[in-house]
Amino acid sequence: MEKRDIIRGLRVFLVITILATVGILIFTVDRETYRALGRMVPLFLLLALFLSLLHLYLDFLRLQVLTWALGKFISLRSSIEFTMGGLFLTITPFQLGGIPLQIYILKREGFTIGNGTAIVLFRALLGLGVLFVALPGIISYYHIISTAQVLKSILNYLFFFYLIAIVLIMLILFQTERVRKGIHRFGDFLRKRRIVKSDNLRKFVNRTLDEVVNFKRSIPLFFKAGKWKTLLSFFITLISMGVYCLIAPALLYGLGVPVSVVKAAILQLVLTYLLAFVPTPGASGVAELGGFSLFALICPRELLGIYVLLWRFFSFYISVIIGGFVLIRMVGFEKLKKITEKEEGEGTQGKNSKQ
Repeated sequence: MEKRDIIRGLRVFLVITILATVGILIFTVDRETYRALGRMVPLFLLLALFLSLLHLYLDFLRLQVLTWALGKFISLRSSIEFTMGGLFLTITPFQLGGIPLQIYILKREGFTIGNGTAIVLFRALLGLGVLFVALPGIISYYHIISTAQVLKSILNYLFFFYLIAIVLIMLILFQTERVRKGIHRFGDFLRKRRIVKSDNLRKFVNRTLDEVVNFKRSIPLFFKAGKWKTLLSFFITLISMGVYCLIAPALLYGLGVPVSVVKAAILQLVLTYLLAFVPTPGASGVAELGGFSLFALICPRELLGIYVLLWRFFSFYISVIIGGFVLIRMVGFEKLKKITEKEEGEGTQGKNSKQ
């Protein structure tokens, strides 16, 4: 990944975000907005900032505990680099740009490529586990959420996407070699028809599935010697997500809007998981439109545009800003380019690493 790739992603992110935000503000800001802003309670805005920073710290801590489960409690500096660098690189399409950097940081701390990949993936699974814990509450509010037409469309899209993703993940995890052979045959077919000429597809498939094999080998380690540490990491993840979801009600109270804390928190949780696989950089555009549609259920229209802007700032923009600073100061663009090139070149060696 080169500097221009990051800058291109950042430009797309900013353009879409600015257009979406301006559009929302145009349709919501009026004279009533200025009167309503007079009821602001700054203390709750400070609370939202505190919750945002506390969420980040808990994110650092849960990674440290998760790596501890595999035998090494990484430094706070490395955890900050891992988390914040990854957050900034969500501005890349499908939010995947930070993975090579994260694996590099873990390798620098002494983990093999296989164990590093396992930590990255298992950390994501812990976040998914929170969704299942919160599912009863989400279901209880589904009839309210689905009344928003835009969100209903997004829900349908993501339900379909998650269903396909789960099926593919199950196939890759439990039928790895069959998947490898099937994709290789498809690649050979494309080459015979001269649709593709290079061997890049085969190399990419081998590299990816080799990491899947390493991941499967590493997973039992989380549930053997490190099972209590893994459980602690999940507990911290649960608290971290709870803190994160309190940002939404804190901001509403900050704007002088009394609201059910539980309802606002659940709406933020739903929106967070809806945006996880949005292909635009940082889920830009979709997040603003989704927030506008979803939070319209609990926020007065005259404050809705201001609220969505504040919500995105405290729940995401602030992390991107801090992440960009961390990436430049601790890693740097030139080193990042070398890291990503090196990780891609060494990916196929992961299967030979000792677990």
